[in-house]
Amino acid sequence: MAGVSYMRKKSSFFQKIGALGINQKGLSLVEMMVVVTIMSLVGVGVSSLLTNMISIQKKVEKKDSILQFKNALEANIKDNTSWAFSVYHATNAATLNCLRDDVGGCVDLTTFNNFNVFNRAGAIIFQGASATGGFTYAGISCNTFDAAAGNDACPLRYNLSWTVRCPGGVNPCNKPIVHVQGLLVNNPQNKSDTSNNIDVGAYTLDFNRGDLMRYEPLEVRHIQYDGSAPGACNVGGLATRALGNLNYDVGGNISGTTATTFTLIAGTYFCTVTAQVYHQPTGFKIQLNGGGGNIHQIANGFTAPYTSQTVSGTIGLQLNADTAFTVEQYCPAGTPTDAPAANFQLGIPAPDYAIGNTFTRVSCVRSL
Repeated sequence: MAGVSYMRKKSSFFQKIGALGINQKGLSLVEMMVVVTIMSLVGVGVSSLLTNMISIQKKVEKKDSILQFKNALEANIKDNTSWAFSVYHATNAATLNCLRDDVGGCVDLTTFNNFNVFNRAGAIIFQGASATGGFTYAGISCNTFDAAAGNDACPLRYNLSWTVRCPGGVNPCNKPIVHVQGLLVNNPQNKSDTSNNIDVGAYTLDFNRGDLMRYEPLEVRHIQYDGSAPGACNVGGLATRALGNLNYDVGGNISGTTATTFTLIAGTYFCTVTAQVYHQPTGFKIQLNGGGGNIHQIANGFTAPYTSQTVSGTIGLQLNADTAFTVEQYCPAGTPTDAPAANFQLGIPAPDYAIGNTFTRVSCVRSL
């Protein structure tokens, strides 16, 4: 009976299916068309998705290659060895010539456009001096950039420029700070390829060369060979120390000296001042005085009665104009009463006078 009941239910089910017009043996033509349409739509969606994914992947790869090229360009401009190859190469005579050591320097705030960039091996990595110099989306240098029609084989270019930055009051100047800018241009021939759409502003170059290239040492001093002492303090006030012997001046940055002064031309310096002090048990002070309130404290301390010590200190100077300096010492203590030390506050002579005795020394390095 159970079997008969099942057969009746099955017969009833197929009767209903038949009433709906559906073939019990398979799909009707209408159903087939519906299925094909659905599958076509799915296929189109998948194909579109794959196309978009491929386009996104290509764009990511291009962005990565452009970033690598940008970083390499910046690194080689900042590197001293690479930059030297760029500065002295004949193809950059029009744009980097004033940076060379054998010319009169660069005029402040002048801007120069487009130059070739070389690496540490002296090989050119970007032909910026050529209007057709560029690079590919794969980050490879090329020389067929076309600013008018575009070129898919060489679509990218950096328009490079650099501006002279001299210290205040110095114009022209040697070895200025080099402020570099680079604007990326993207000009493929096929403008319809969306994967070629690049946000060029994200790859702008804008930086200063990372070092101050000038290194010019100089030194002035007071040295005696006759065994005499340099002088006594102005008790309770300032005494100007003798300082008139020019020892060396590699860059020609000292414009003049007197018995107690030296004049530095405008620029940036780091100076170490060294002085010998005798018998100042209540304290002393050494300072570098550039006049007009331009006073820099160098050292302070004390020395026990009838004893000597050498003191020193370092100061940075940024001069906008030529400046004359003196080295001064403040002495609160009186002159020692022992006869040979009556004139020793500014230094005590050494026994061996054949090599001389340096009482005061100013050593500087010009860095800009």
